[in-house]
Amino acid sequence: MANAKFFLDRRRAKDKTTQTPLRIVIRHKDTSASISTNVLLREDQWDGKDVCNHPREKQLNILLSKQKADVDNAILALETQRKDYKTAAEVKEAVLEYLHPDREKPAVKKPKENLFIPFYTTFMEERNAKGTQNIYARALRWIQKYDREIDGKSITELDREWLKGLDLAMSKTNSKNTRSILLRSVRAVFKQAQDQGILSIDPFKGFDLKQEATMKRSMSLKTLQTIRDTPVAPWQEEYRDMFMLMFYLIGINAVDLFTAKKEQLIDGRLYYKRRKTGKQYSIKVQPEAMAIIKKYEGKNYLLSPMDRYSYYKDYLQHMNRALATLGQVYNTSSKKIGDPIFPKLSTYWSRHTWATLAYEIGIPVDTIGQALGHSDRQHTITFVYIRMDEGKVDEANREVLDYVLTGERKKKSA
Repeated sequence: MANAKFFLDRRRAKDKTTQTPLRIVIRHKDTSASISTNVLLREDQWDGKDVCNHPREKQLNILLSKQKADVDNAILALETQRKDYKTAAEVKEAVLEYLHPDREKPAVKKPKENLFIPFYTTFMEERNAKGTQNIYARALRWIQKYDREIDGKSITELDREWLKGLDLAMSKTNSKNTRSILLRSVRAVFKQAQDQGILSIDPFKGFDLKQEATMKRSMSLKTLQTIRDTPVAPWQEEYRDMFMLMFYLIGINAVDLFTAKKEQLIDGRLYYKRRKTGKQYSIKVQPEAMAIIKKYEGKNYLLSPMDRYSYYKDYLQHMNRALATLGQVYNTSSKKIGDPIFPKLSTYWSRHTWATLAYEIGIPVDTIGQALGHSDRQHTITFVYIRMDEGKVDEANREVLDYVLTGERKKKSA
């Protein structure tokens, strides 16, 4: 059955001194509805249970205690009636009817059209990539956390002020770039509503969704050579080898490498479809990479980790933790000895580092982009008709690996 608790609604607060409404929120079957207490409080005047730091805190706590007890008693009384309330909004109306039987009943409203939640979830489920669906789902959780009454709202009710409030709520625990990614998902849903003629005004128009420049995850040649050559603890060796394999395969994504099957390795080339973009790839497996593949040959997969793990992210989590400790060992009393080679190291660094080193030795930017699978917006249509020259990418990768091997740039012929 339903339950009730207090909620200080700070979603529209400009700062800590702003007074905002304290509500009694009823939760039922993953839906919510709120009842006003007619009490406004600052953030520092509510400790989660009681009013504090307020000149009338004693009187307000007595008042609120009675209001909460009335709602709780009403919910208990409704339980004995064994009615099937489908939403918290229905429970709320029943509670108010129980507490105030003589009140003027609100006019019966027609069911709203284009409810936001069904529209959003339908759009989300139509996305093909699981990773994309996860981003939409994460954004939806934030929306539901921000707007407790979103279940009953139409997409046409969500204006620019609502959007600004959502962004403000996200900003308390998310970076600008994370907020940008999540809000782009929401914008796509609004765009769909516009295309269907449901919305005439775009609340995102002029809204800043630009991302900030982030730190590049690329290391120097010397650091990469140190990671490759430094003796490590036996338990760290496999993770170091897997990192180098990702680098040797032009910064291949972890999901594409660890879920690859043995039959995808044909005549010295690894064929796969990148999970993130759906693009087809073919990478020539250089000797350095082939040695690692043979060392960790799997039974059902190309590599052995997925013979031990049911989900690649479980292995990836262990791998990233190990990479951050490379070079650090433990004595018999489990005390750490020495410092890690590169404490920031994770699998993401392989892709950025390959691109950086390729640029250092003069590989053309177009070839680097082709190797990484980046699309050229100026030539998108042309590329549909022209088969990419895999030989250029193979040659570029060999030059990068030779640079790592010898530390010397290949001399260009005149």
